[in-house]
Amino acid sequence: MAAAERTETLRKFFNTFKSNGFKGIFLDNARRVSEPLATKMLKQMGLSEDTSTPFKVFENTCGVGVVAPILQQIIKPDVLKRSRILSGDSSDQMVEVTQQRSESEGWVNTEVRKVDAQKTGLEDGAFTHVATNIGFHVVPDSEEALNEAIRVLQPGGILGLTTWHREVGWVTEAKEAFKTFPFEAPFDVPLQTTAWGDWPDANWLRKTLEEKGLEDVKVDLYAFLSHCDGPDHFVELFEMMLEFVMNSVWSEELRKAHPKEEVLQLVKEHVTKKYGGKGWDLSWMAELGLPHNQLTSILNALAAIDRRLCRIETALKIPSFSNGNANVAGSSSSPANPATMPQAAGHISQAPPPPALLPLTPSTGATRNPTASTATTTHAPLIPLEPPPQGYTISSRAAMQDELDAWTLPRGYSMRIAGAKVTGKRKVRWVCFRGGEARHHRPPVDESVLRQAKAEGRRKPTTDRASKKCGCLFKFEVVETARDSDVWILHYPNEEHKVHNHGPSDTASDPRARKLPGFMAAEVDRWLKDGWLVSKIQEELRSRGFTNVLNTDLYNRKRLLKKEGVLKGQ
Repeated sequence: MAAAERTETLRKFFNTFKSNGFKGIFLDNARRVSEPLATKMLKQMGLSEDTSTPFKVFENTCGVGVVAPILQQIIKPDVLKRSRILSGDSSDQMVEVTQQRSESEGWVNTEVRKVDAQKTGLEDGAFTHVATNIGFHVVPDSEEALNEAIRVLQPGGILGLTTWHREVGWVTEAKEAFKTFPFEAPFDVPLQTTAWGDWPDANWLRKTLEEKGLEDVKVDLYAFLSHCDGPDHFVELFEMMLEFVMNSVWSEELRKAHPKEEVLQLVKEHVTKKYGGKGWDLSWMAELGLPHNQLTSILNALAAIDRRLCRIETALKIPSFSNGNANVAGSSSSPANPATMPQAAGHISQAPPPPALLPLTPSTGATRNPTASTATTTHAPLIPLEPPPQGYTISSRAAMQDELDAWTLPRGYSMRIAGAKVTGKRKVRWVCFRGGEARHHRPPVDESVLRQAKAEGRRKPTTDRASKKCGCLFKFEVVETARDSDVWILHYPNEEHKVHNHGPSDTASDPRARKLPGFMAAEVDRWLKDGWLVSKIQEELRSRGFTNVLNTDLYNRKRLLKKEGVLKGQ
């Protein structure tokens, strides 16, 4: 199907989603997928709980409302009262649902109305920020839409956008399912439906934004996971997209021979067999932009955000792109440090800018340049053992460990759960891994005994291992903002708990710092099952930017798969 036809089919789909009974599904997907991604984008744009100056935000292609409700939650009330938010979409039904949400949830200073991204009708330079979350790649004339977004920005204003970078999780599952059908079932879901540009390509995106007169352009990758509760939930969540595939790719004859109900049942049977009827995580990878404003006050604010966002990059260790080259968790404007990665709300890389997310979607941010000049952005260095700031926001309980690791690991320490309150307004207590008293170990084994054991092919006797525990009192609590909200804020019960009594540890020695994101770990398992040598797997991992994985990690995983009976005879 041609791009124009596919775009028209998608337009009709968005214009009738509510009439077709998909309102609840759109809202659920917005919460599970769009909100984590938009939250990271907004932080990179300088809009967070630390924002102290009023702003004017245009939420472009708003869908059922994503950016506006996040701002209602994270911005201080006094700042929100002096700010303005406009949420616009070209779909009447999207606007209707968003307007209903605005009224029922009491959004402050938020206007919702129909706005065509390609011809907004808005005044020049009307907004300090323009945010487009997963939108440009499906707009019929995406170049005109991008031009409009830039036009309505104030000089020095900030543009933020996200767009899919790789095939998303549900597409992979559905594609596999379609291949198992007892009849030929075409499947094609392109990463973009617009004819202009190459939105999934981070290098094209950066180059295009610079050519449009934006400066301090930064494009990073952001990856994250969303949980699917089981086969029934998967079919419920993506029934509308499976129907879109059938309407856009299948012939009328094929649709009549195999109606939607049959297709949904076959998909359900496939994922039930694959996951044993249990839930699983879907991976998403997007491109995010980290805009830097030329104004000194904004630069200072972004420097602080940079330090926080670098956390995800380091922990996830997913490649971002710099000067056309893939690297592990670096800035797009300077060589990446192999300790960072791309990011739904940060990128996955080692230390610098926005957190490198799990392999997910592309996002981009840029600053409007009144003079179209070029500027160089530098990132503040990480401070060893620097504690997360009071009020630090965690996107969900499921992502809590990964998001904390993304902050702590590149700074030379890590945290573990010490307890939790699981009823009502939930709370999780975290303590430094080096807290508590050192455990006693058996004395060292003589080297001659070790050599003899090795020569005889026996297992080596256990050697002495010095405990790293040193009674460190560093700890904090992560508290849910409201009952069942699954939005969390970090809190220090006591100032003395904000200081470590030890120096930073070597990041490479921490297994959690070497942990692969879920999508990549699954890929490694497949390689091991296919009989790949560890050396070949390492070569492939390094080519994708995962340079911290040790051979020992891979051998341990191989032994575990053998123990589980997955690698018989290998």
